[in-house]
Order: sequence, then C-alpha cells, then structure tokens
Amino acid sequence: MKLSVVLPVIVACGLILLVLAFVWPLAVGSESSWTMEDYQEYRDTLAKGHDIFHELERSPAESLEDLKKRDAETRLHVERLNAKLKEARDGSRNVIQALHWSGIALILFGGIGMFVRQSWDDSS
Repeated sequence: MKLSVVLPVIVACGLILLVLAFVWPLAVGSESSWTMEDYQEYRDTLAKGHDIFHELERSPAESLEDLKKRDAETRLHVERLNAKLKEARDGSRNVIQALHWSGIALILFGGIGMFVRQSWDDSS
C-alpha cells in the first residue's frame, strides 16, 4: 500500500478516536458500573452509620460492644461501596484518556509522516 494513502488514513483514525473520546461519556457513562440500587444501598448504609453513631453517644457503657461491632461492620460496608463508586468513575475516565491520547498520537504520527513525505517529494 502506498504511503500517500496510509498516512491520511492514520490521521483519520486519530480524528475518529478523538471524537470517540468526547462522545464516550454520553454513550456509555458510568451508569453501567454504578446502578440506582448501588446508590440506594450507599445512601441507606450511610444513614445506618449515622444512626449507630448517635446510639453510641446515648447508650450506657455496658452495651457499647454490640454497637461498636455494628459500627465497624457499617464502616467496612461504606468503604467497599466507596471503592465501587471510585472504580465506576475512574473506569470511564481511563477509557476516555486512552482514546484521547491515542487519537492525538495518531494525528501527530500521520501529520509528521505526511509533512516528511511531502518535503522528501519536493526535494527529489
């Protein structure tokens, strides 16, 4: 295949990747990883933790062990849900960055190649 055909195709692929990087959040978003059920579970777990916190303040010292155990379990559950939320946000962001930088690299590679080829043809 001729270089005069391949280099513009490389630039076009780079442009397509850049367009995909901008369209990706609209097409996919993070909804696929973080559902409404996840949101409701997160909200309910935070409310439960808040209730346990207030129970800890009001309860007598002899009943604290059970409350501390429930508090630790709730905190652990919140940490797991936070990790899942972070993964949902970061996963989409990583794909967008990969598309963005790959597109820029292809455009630069193809553009420089076309410039060098044209300079080489002009000097011949």
